[in-house]
Amino acid sequence: MTGPRFTAVLFDLDGTLTDPRIGITRSYQHALASVGTVVDDPDELTWMIGPPLKANLTAAGVRGADVDTAAAAYYDRHWTVGVYEATVIPGVPELLADLHAAGTRLGLATGKVTDQGHVTLDHFGLAPWFEVVVGADLDRGRVEKDDIVRHALDELGSPPVDRCAMVGDRRFDIEGAQEVGLTSIGVTWGYAQPGELAAASPDLVATTVDELRAFLLGL
Repeated sequence: MTGPRFTAVLFDLDGTLTDPRIGITRSYQHALASVGTVVDDPDELTWMIGPPLKANLTAAGVRGADVDTAAAAYYDRHWTVGVYEATVIPGVPELLADLHAAGTRLGLATGKVTDQGHVTLDHFGLAPWFEVVVGADLDRGRVEKDDIVRHALDELGSPPVDRCAMVGDRRFDIEGAQEVGLTSIGVTWGYAQPGELAAASPDLVATTVDELRAFLLGL
C-alpha cells in the first residue's frame, strides 16, 4: 500500500462509531414527557437518532416555548445518563487505529453539541485518534451538517476536499458531504430509515466495518 486513499476522513458519531439507541431514545422519551407527551416504548423514537434536536422535537409535535423546555430536559438526562448508555460498534477502534497508522487525519463531525462529542470519545477510549471534534453550536447557528463539516475541515487546516471523505449513517451526513464536495460514504449499521441512504445517493455504501476499511484505505 502506497498510502491512504484519503488525506482526511470525517466521521459522524451516533449510529456510525457508536450505537446510542438506549441513551438517545430514553432521553427523548424524558424530554417529551416534560411537555406532556407520553411515549410508552422508547424504541418508537429511533427515527430521532441523527437529526438535530429541535427539528426532532418539532417533528414530534412540540411547539412554541415547549421546544426549549423539552430540549433542556433532553440535555439534562442525556448529559448525566444517556451519553454513557451507548456502545461502540465492533471493529471501530481497530479501524480508527489502522487509519491513524496509515497517516489519515481524522475528525469528528457530529450533530451533537461539541462537548458531548468530546465526552463520548473520551468515555469510550476513541479520543486519541481524532485531531478535531466539531459538533452543533446553537449560539453560532451551526446546526446543519454541511456547516459542521465545513468547520471540521477548517479545524484540520482546509485539506483538499477531493481527498477527504465523510462517513455517516443518515442522509444528513451524506447531504452534508455532498454540499461541501467530500466523498460521501454511507454505513448500513446505523439508523437510516428504509430507503433513506439510497435516496441520498452516497458515493459509496459500506455494509460492514471491514468494507469501510477497504474503502478508506484503498485496499
